[in-house]
Amino acid sequence: MAPNPLIEAFTNLVNRIRGLNYIDEATLKEVLREIQRILLKADVSADVVLSITKAIEERFRQEKLPRASQVRNSFYTSYTRN
Repeated sequence: MAPNPLIEAFTNLVNRIRGLNYIDEATLKEVLREIQRILLKADVSADVVLSITKAIEERFRQEKLPRASQVRNSFYTSYTRN
């Protein structure tokens, strides 16, 4: 079975942030841009991409998440709801 590029891309992104203890503004923006790139490359509509990344960013800011693991959880929750 051929590897799924979407799963690979998200796995790589999660692996990049996994070791971080804290997500600052620059890192958050970088992660959100990478999520947008991955989804657009997978032909997800721009409206859906913006909705997903906006939901992740809003949740991040509301909860003032200090750890990368919580960003992963926020992404996962937002991703599975849509």
